[in-house]
Amino acid sequence: MKNYFLLLIFAILTFTMCSNNTEPKYSIDSDKLTNAFINYDVETVKTELDNLIFDLKPKVTKEDSFGHKKNLDVLIKRINSNCSNITASLSCYACIKTNPPQSEIEFSLDSLGTKIKRILDIITSSDKILILKDVH
Repeated sequence: MKNYFLLLIFAILTFTMCSNNTEPKYSIDSDKLTNAFINYDVETVKTELDNLIFDLKPKVTKEDSFGHKKNLDVLIKRINSNCSNITASLSCYACIKTNPPQSEIEFSLDSLGTKIKRILDIITSSDKILILKDVH
C-alpha cells in the first residue's frame, strides 16, 4: 500500500512538471508602465515592454513584407491581458514611411480620473525584432 501511495505521488509530480504549457511567462509591472506613459518616460516604457517582445522575430510573408503585423497583434494582446489599467490598440502598421518603416500603437489609460492617450512608435524592420522608439 505504501508503494502505491509513493507511486501515485511520483505520477502526480511527473505529470505536473511535464505540463504542455510552453508559453513563456511574461513579466510586466503595469503600474510602472502606466506611470512611464503618463510622464513620457521612454526608457522605462522600453524596459517594461522589452519583456513582452524579446521572442517576437519577424516572419516575412507575401502579405506582410516586414514580418511584424502578427507580432504587433501579439504584443497588443500581451499588454491588454497583463495590464488591466491600460488598453492598447494598433493605430497603423508600417505607416510611417521611414527606412525601416515604423508602426504605431495607441495606449489609453487613466490618471486619477483623467483619460490619457499615448502613441508608441515602433520600428518594424524585416530583419530585426521590434524596436521601441518613442512615446508621444
